[in-house]
Amino acid sequence: MTGSKSTPAHRGLWSSRMAFILAATGSAVGLGNIWKFPYVTGENGGGAFVLVYLLCIAIVGIPIMMAEVYIGRSGRHNPITSFRLVAERNLASPVWRISAIVGVLAAFIILSFYSVIGGWAASYVGHAAMGDFTGQSAEAIGELFGGLLALKTRLQTFGVDISPILLSMLPYVLTITVLIVISVRSRNRPSPSPAALG
Repeated sequence: MTGSKSTPAHRGLWSSRMAFILAATGSAVGLGNIWKFPYVTGENGGGAFVLVYLLCIAIVGIPIMMAEVYIGRSGRHNPITSFRLVAERNLASPVWRISAIVGVLAAFIILSFYSVIGGWAASYVGHAAMGDFTGQSAEAIGELFGGLLALKTRLQTFGVDISPILLSMLPYVLTITVLIVISVRSRNRPSPSPAALG
């Protein structure tokens, strides 16, 4: 590789089709589908809402996912560069790159939202592991959540006082750690020979 350009031969590939499916599912299924979907379903008509929801996924979600896969496979670079390359190859306006920039910014905004929920979850796991919920009423447990929302109190997590803001940074730290480990492992892995790439 020369400079900052990387050729498709040196780009990482999915280890298997199942790894790709699991990664795509993980990025498509947000926390809202796990903790909010049952509530919204109950509020909006149950089974009828699920049918409309699945229809919207088929009409909107699947084409968007297919477009993302196409752009990624065609560009084989980061999102912004891939959008630019695909636009150039198809003689489209380079302004399409702006939509990639908006997508990257949206990912950062979503991560900030998820980090707060991740902090809440880490706090609840710590309290549950220490047995703090045993024999507590729903109101007492609700007060804990109120403290998380107000950022008024320091939280006992695994027996240690932790600020809610620091607890919300935990998902960032874990994400950065995983990315560093993956980066170091991929750099230490030998590059495949041109014959092996076929």
